[in-house]
Amino acid sequence: KKPKYVATLTAVFFLNVGIFTPFFYLPLYGESHGMSTSLAFYLIAIQNASSFLGRLIPGVIADKIGPYNMLSTVSIITAIITFCWIRMTTNASIVIFSALYGFFSGGIIGITPAAIANCAGHPQEIGTYIGMGMAIMSVATLIGPPINGVLLNDYGDFLQVQIFSAAVMMFGGVLAFVAKMVGGKKALAKG
Repeated sequence: KKPKYVATLTAVFFLNVGIFTPFFYLPLYGESHGMSTSLAFYLIAIQNASSFLGRLIPGVIADKIGPYNMLSTVSIITAIITFCWIRMTTNASIVIFSALYGFFSGGIIGITPAAIANCAGHPQEIGTYIGMGMAIMSVATLIGPPINGVLLNDYGDFLQVQIFSAAVMMFGGVLAFVAKMVGGKKALAKG
């Protein structure tokens, strides 16, 4: 019944539809552009290592500027990086993409629970809010990679996969900003 909570979950839903695409398809993408199998295998490890820092640093910044401001910022940056993935065709550029994507997508993953908890009216409700939010996120995470698999099979190219993932994350980032606005003046002050 809370518009801010519904707006937040809608934003998080779209973010989670697109966020895991490189985790599933980046090694295959690297191999299709001449990367050795052994190096492509490490792309996920690079993403996860940079994701560690991406979960910490934006979280510290979010304490100062607010979880919605940070969630919207890292979401839009992640979407832009995903649009840039289209032009990443050399080994070095793919490895750099992997590190940058891991960092900023880690920010999304780390800040999402804080944004959801910000919707709770009372501290005792935070667990319920986050639990319901994670249920919504799980559906989005479940449908995102298979949609991309269908796009890859139908078109035989990664372009549609990259555009779809970047577009839904950009939409989710904009919705995160809208969710902040839905909360009224009090929410705008908190960020």
